[in-house]
Amino acid sequence: MSLEKKATYVRVSTDGQNTDRQESILQGKGYIEKISGRIAFNERKQGAKLLKDVANKEINWVVVEDVTRLGRNSFDILTTINYLKKQNCTIEVLRHGLKSIVNGKPNLMFDLMTGVLASLAEMEYNSNREAQRQGIAVAKAKGIYQKHAGKGKMSDEQF
Repeated sequence: MSLEKKATYVRVSTDGQNTDRQESILQGKGYIEKISGRIAFNERKQGAKLLKDVANKEINWVVVEDVTRLGRNSFDILTTINYLKKQNCTIEVLRHGLKSIVNGKPNLMFDLMTGVLASLAEMEYNSNREAQRQGIAVAKAKGIYQKHAGKGKMSDEQF
């Protein structure tokens, strides 16, 4: 591949979360945002900007700390990865030591592992939501439920 033009995509789900840990691995240009991973990558402000910069050949190497930073919907994660690959962009997932291109050739293990990791990201999201629903039901039954415990005004649907 030609000269590396790296960028790092950093995402946390809420304004209350901190991006410092992910920013510590920043390589090249940073695309940093606080948005739910359930929002399609191309509908996020920084996600769309990154995709545009890749299409314009300003970026040819995208680094993420974990596949979950790309999203929490397996179809969207894989759609994003496939788009980047079609643009001849290398994708690097630091947590698992994965690169889509190794020694100038497509890494088939990257495809296998990101498929599994994307499914796990979605499964983890759904599992957490179910645990949250169960916790709310228990709190309501005990009469101690406070919506968002004073932390926000978003409904479950908005979240």
